[in-house]
Amino acid sequence: MRRTADNACAGFHSTAREPEVCGNKTLGGVAQARLSMLRALTRCYGVLAYLFCLLLVTTAAADPADWPHPRGGLDGNGVANVKLADSYVPAWTYKTAGAVLASPIIANGVVFVGSEDKHLHAIDAKTGQMKWKFAAASLIDASAVYDDGVVYVGTDGGMLHAVDARQGKEKWKFETEGRISGQAGVTTRQTDAGGQKVVLIGSHDGNLYCLDAANGQEQWRYETDDYINCGITLDSGRVILGGCDTYLHIIDLKTGKGLGKVELGGEVSGTPAIKDGHAMLGHMQSEVVSINLKDKKVGWRFSDRDFPFAGSPAVAEDLLLIGSQGRRLYAINRKTGEQLWAVRTRGGVEGAPVVAANGRAVFGSSGGRLSIISLKDGAGVWQTDLGAPINAGPAVTSKLIVAASEDGGVYAFKPEAAAE
Repeated sequence: MRRTADNACAGFHSTAREPEVCGNKTLGGVAQARLSMLRALTRCYGVLAYLFCLLLVTTAAADPADWPHPRGGLDGNGVANVKLADSYVPAWTYKTAGAVLASPIIANGVVFVGSEDKHLHAIDAKTGQMKWKFAAASLIDASAVYDDGVVYVGTDGGMLHAVDARQGKEKWKFETEGRISGQAGVTTRQTDAGGQKVVLIGSHDGNLYCLDAANGQEQWRYETDDYINCGITLDSGRVILGGCDTYLHIIDLKTGKGLGKVELGGEVSGTPAIKDGHAMLGHMQSEVVSINLKDKKVGWRFSDRDFPFAGSPAVAEDLLLIGSQGRRLYAINRKTGEQLWAVRTRGGVEGAPVVAANGRAVFGSSGGRLSIISLKDGAGVWQTDLGAPINAGPAVTSKLIVAASEDGGVYAFKPEAAAE
């Protein structure tokens, strides 16, 4: 769905606890090394080591210079292991020939992002110069993920491409029967023969596919009753998936068998976040929902104004952060569902926020504004206007914030102190 810029709201203003406004209602270098070591442990010690491996490689990006997954990791928490600076200045701008609706990712000094110009672009993170671009047969609106030298990205034509990250050449491709709008998930599943690296991807054909990462061969598929828009999240050997059929699906990673599903009350567009055995996500019927994955029951529901929650949440300790199309970014107590504060934004927020280690978060809005705020009360720290809608979350590392917009631009910002 294409969005247009909305400049009616001049800025964002904290509305903490004001009822009249918001009232009653894959891996970076360090992680790769860990994974190699733990694969060896898995061969020697079996399932216990395998489970420990899953715990380590599905957490937030370990290397602060990398952002290999658009949500930071397979828990979907959107946590960057960095401190956001007080102020940023432009580092470089890169232009594609089509709108960019996907989140950028960063791995080994390279920014990867798909565009509606039908290309996956690889950009030097230091200079902003193109390293290569890979031609797909259709638009790329889905975010890419990086794992172990390979970039995985889906297209509007339903194709999942595995592309060599160094040279930009295709390793394999897999065709689904519907549009791919969410990011893939790369992980290891336990089989009777041992650990197997797999790629998980959802499609508008209603299926979740599990593919062999080595060659793209299908291992299993799980069928839902409608489109799958969201990206992949994992929890303790289970795939957690929100669908346009209004259900949260819980699927066994090893077999692809359904372990249960929970009625949400609305269609899901964003990727769930997983924390302490709970899945948290918004839906298109203006609610945010928390699900206890153990008993498969709704823990709480949050609603405010009658606007969809189309984006993905971020989770920092006990705080859940999520934007709505109603020009608001909400902070919610993730345990109780109580609103902590909300800020007005320039346009709707469909891109996922990213939270940092120093109590700050960064997000973009359809009004074209990229903002850093305090998690304490939503107060503004820094902002800049890109001039076109930002419909996806930024990539965040210790050196850069990289955001993309509908004008086809990829914009990199560096801490102001680093520019002196």
